[in-house]
Amino acid sequence: MLTSGLTMEEMRQGNVSRRRNPLIADLFRRIQMVEGWGRGMPLIFENAPSVQFRQIAGLFIASFERPSFVEDFVQGEVDTTGKTVDKTVDKIELTDKEKDLCDLVRHHPIITQKGMADQLGLTERGIRYLTDKLQKQGVLQKIGGKKSGKWVVIDSTKSGSAGV
Repeated sequence: MLTSGLTMEEMRQGNVSRRRNPLIADLFRRIQMVEGWGRGMPLIFENAPSVQFRQIAGLFIASFERPSFVEDFVQGEVDTTGKTVDKTVDKIELTDKEKDLCDLVRHHPIITQKGMADQLGLTERGIRYLTDKLQKQGVLQKIGGKKSGKWVVIDSTKSGSAGV
């Protein structure tokens, strides 16, 4: 929670410096990880105006909107998606379910396997089978981790370059 009776209104005004742990604060200052006392909150309000603060059960929580890296990555590439899927699908014979899966991934690259199963009316195990098969064929690729990754349909006509 906020220290020494500090309020959110005082923090919004800026230049408030009440260190919870002076030893750690001084260490950060000496190794130049602190620019100046009382500047952190004004910088947050300036650079992340949508930040939300709350106190719950003695905890002070800051919530930032964080657009997914996928939104930035996908932004200019959506136009080529249909062409990529068509070229890949024409080159490798896919079942209707595999084509539906590629089309779904094309429109929702950050979809989870559970989401795929729900959308296509299949089991998660069936989706795992299809995604594994398509990855082995070089049609589909998973980029990134389970929580922050995305699916990409590969354009095999351009020697492995990816198209979303």
